[in-house]
Amino acid sequence: MNYNRPELLDRLASEYVLGTLRGAARKRFERLLMELPEAREAVHNWENRLVGLAEVLPPEEPGNHVWQHIEQRVFPATPTASRGSGLFWRGWALLASIGLIVMSTLFITQVPPEAQREVAFVNEENAIPLWVISMNFDTGELTTQAVSAQALELDQVYQLWMLPEQGDPQSLGIMPVNGGRSAQTFSPALLDILANAKGLAVSIEPPGGSPIATPSGPVVYQAPLTKL
Repeated sequence: MNYNRPELLDRLASEYVLGTLRGAARKRFERLLMELPEAREAVHNWENRLVGLAEVLPPEEPGNHVWQHIEQRVFPATPTASRGSGLFWRGWALLASIGLIVMSTLFITQVPPEAQREVAFVNEENAIPLWVISMNFDTGELTTQAVSAQALELDQVYQLWMLPEQGDPQSLGIMPVNGGRSAQTFSPALLDILANAKGLAVSIEPPGGSPIATPSGPVVYQAPLTKL
């Protein structure tokens, strides 16, 4: 396999960081990371792109069942284990627990049963994430995190639109770029429409947004809303 192709390295790095590269392919790529600086750089770039995913949804303390599951995994029942092997496994479990705690802080988000939240991922055609959008229906706050979206020309901006079940798109504001983050709170009436929306769309508009009530420029991206 020709690992000197930048597009191949980029694809492998993205799958490695997302965790979809598994088995023998993952082991081969890990060996490649030790040998090829370009591979390490590609992984670093993808980690930077996806760090926004951990910032959009605030981490919360996991429930007891999560910790029970972790405990069962790192302290398996081994009634016949020797004293030496027990010490080995407890030492390994301590390291694993530290790693799991760090991962939980970054990525485990528990939504209370009474809360209603939806999230949308706006991606490029090649699956590169551009924005992560989170809607908290309890607080009415919509948060948009730019992951890899870059600024357009000086006379253009990205504008976010809601696609209701019926009627014209409704503006949800200008979208951040270059790693920026925006948050805004909507009225209960708009939240009711958003709760049943078909999805979201992104158009390219002049500075300040569309001069009319609907998109005036091309709609370049669409994304569904997914309930958490």
